[in-house]
Amino acid sequence: IATPSVLPLDEGTPPAPDNGASESVPDEDSVPPPVPEGPAVQYRTDGRQSVVRLAYTRDQAPLFGEDEGDLPPDPAVPTDQPPPPPATIVRPPGVKVVPDIDDAWLRVCVKLMPVAGHFALALTIFALVSGASRTFWRGWFAMTVYVWNPAALFDTGYWGQGDTIHTYLLAFATGVLFAVPSWWPLRHLGRWRWLPQFIVPITGGIAGGLTAAAMLTKPQAWVFLPFVLWIAWRRVGPIGLASFGMVAVVVATFIVKPWQDAGTLGDALTVFAALTQVMPSVSANGHNLWWLKLGPGALAVFDSLPVGGIGPILLPGHLTFATAGRLAFGAFALFAALRLTGPLNLRVVLASHAYLASAYFMTITQVHENHQFAAVPFLAAAAALDLAFLPIFLATSIASFVNMAVHDFLWGEPMTALILAEFPSLAQWGIVDGPTLQMANAWFNVSTFGLFSVIFLFRPTTPSQSSRYLAWRARLTMIA
Repeated sequence: IATPSVLPLDEGTPPAPDNGASESVPDEDSVPPPVPEGPAVQYRTDGRQSVVRLAYTRDQAPLFGEDEGDLPPDPAVPTDQPPPPPATIVRPPGVKVVPDIDDAWLRVCVKLMPVAGHFALALTIFALVSGASRTFWRGWFAMTVYVWNPAALFDTGYWGQGDTIHTYLLAFATGVLFAVPSWWPLRHLGRWRWLPQFIVPITGGIAGGLTAAAMLTKPQAWVFLPFVLWIAWRRVGPIGLASFGMVAVVVATFIVKPWQDAGTLGDALTVFAALTQVMPSVSANGHNLWWLKLGPGALAVFDSLPVGGIGPILLPGHLTFATAGRLAFGAFALFAALRLTGPLNLRVVLASHAYLASAYFMTITQVHENHQFAAVPFLAAAAALDLAFLPIFLATSIASFVNMAVHDFLWGEPMTALILAEFPSLAQWGIVDGPTLQMANAWFNVSTFGLFSVIFLFRPTTPSQSSRYLAWRARLTMIA
């Protein structure tokens, strides 16, 4: 949409647009009504109430007409598309509207928060790994392989997606829960009896606030909520969990307060109800299990349709793609729940977070190319603590980057051509164009997830160390 022109209610009319766009000045009926009396008055009075008018041009019309596949109309022909209604914006004190922002600067501003989240997540990974391993270099390794990860850089620096923010908040909340000793063993010790009861409400409250912020940052964070609650129960006990819930409610209320003050809280909450309707495809270009069944056509198939069958197996007619995806995710989530009921340490928790992110991407319908992002930083941390996860981290990073790059509007065709040119041996496997490359990457990604499942389920909580390994470790330590 064209750059909006902003008109404060107490300042005249907006200047005429100079870009040839048609702009409609609202009549008296379209001006927002006076501010009602109530708690929101002070907030609105301290801020500024403005009317935003969006200028429409013909080349910004919908890409498709009533008949699917129609080309956009000629931009030279005036549009009969009515302008959108005015929107009310409530600005806190000190926030001003800057007119005529350059598009290049706007693109930079849009990416500032994701990039800031990228570095905050990297520092959090360093703190988690170095603290758990008591080794600086393990933390440095985890931070470095994440910061320069091509999938993370593409998602954050190029696309400007906000995946880093909710992942950072979840990682920070996990670190807070492991920052102090577990409440359960300490409660039996007389000299520790009152100290943990004083600490755990603070720990649980901080973790609850961070988790609430993550849940309201991006819907993909909701899949972690039951497991974060279980980890909180095991780490801070009932007292900490109660504090977790209370602080989470307070933080969530504070976050949605601007919408409540503007009278649009209902509109804000519709985002959760509309999750199943925004992109009702079986796979929105995510190279997952469904891509193996439908290939590139998964984007054009509604997830409300029956699955039909898997190979020669005929499934019930009422089993839709969406339902099958949720059932499959529930089955894989039980693997994570199984590991989290055993001995608990930070390595297991980080690996379970990565596994949940990958399982969500592999099974749930409507996923996009970047919805596997959270698996990358959590796998980087888990691999630094246990090298058994290093191959999974490397393979997931490659598959995630290729998934995003080959479907990008600008990078897609050049990236596909570059990969096919750099690896001519792919032709003997039948990988000769974009669709075959996408299918190959889907097989690679799904195979990686299968190997991840095996390692995640059977890897001991504490890596085993043979007597021979311990003997050589002692000798090398003495030599050093």
